Amino acid sequence: MKTFIIAAALGIIAASHAYAQVPVRDSENISLSEEIKRLSSQIQQDTSVVKDNTTKTLQAITGDRTQDASQFAKLATGNGFSMGQAPDFNSILSGNQAVFGGIGGQFQNTAAKLINGLNLVKMVADTVKGGELSGANQAYSQGINALTTMTALTDAMNSATKDRQNSFMQATQQVGTAQDLKGALEQNTQMVLQGNQTANEAVGSLNNQVMLLNQQYKAALATSSQNLKTFATLPDSVMRDDGAGQQGVSVRDQLKAFEEQSQ
Repeated sequence: MKTFIIAAALGIIAASHAYAQVPVRDSENISLSEEIKRLSSQIQQDTSVVKDNTTKTLQAITGDRTQDASQFAKLATGNGFSMGQAPDFNSILSGNQAVFGGIGGQFQNTAAKLINGLNLVKMVADTVKGGELSGANQAYSQGINALTTMTALTDAMNSATKDRQNSFMQATQQVGTAQDLKGALEQNTQMVLQGNQTANEAVGSLNNQVMLLNQQYKAALATSSQNLKTFATLPDSVMRDDGAGQQGVSVRDQLKAFEEQSQ
């Protein structure tokens, strides 16, 4: 009997040790842990992507993009003529010869050939006033100067317009080639500025047209004024002996008296 009791006690003790060594596995906690691990890894990857994209975005909107914009920097004027090189109107009208300003020599030669081909000869200054141009002579001289200068200017502008058109056509092939956002913005800004410059060139052309019209009206007014002087009544110092010219009075003296009377 005692032997049976001892054997039973030993069996219970052995069973207790056996159960204590069996590992416990919680499937639900393990599953949650694996999910947390996966999500953590995903967050780390996403954070890395965000960091890379932020760096690329910063690079795309900052820094020097001169090279992208410089190719459009001279579309409106190029290396040719621009209205900023045109001579001042006052210098054209106040001088005794054509003033070309920054107009190229090849355009000046073209203007000279055209004017010479029209056989426009300057009128000689009135000798009564010692060589000073006046009246229709002055208007005629200014007209030739203006015509010569504007002829060269028009030729230069036509050439510049062709160059400008070619430049803009070539630029259209470069649009969209910028490597990033800032480069595209710089190109767009330069295109806007060049468009404004082109509009400014057109305004300059209109100003030239207004100047020529003004010169035309001035010449017409001078011609009318000269006609009035021509048909004005001669002074008594010229008309003597019942309308006959005074004996011994030279033509020069008569013209001088006529000029004094008409002033």
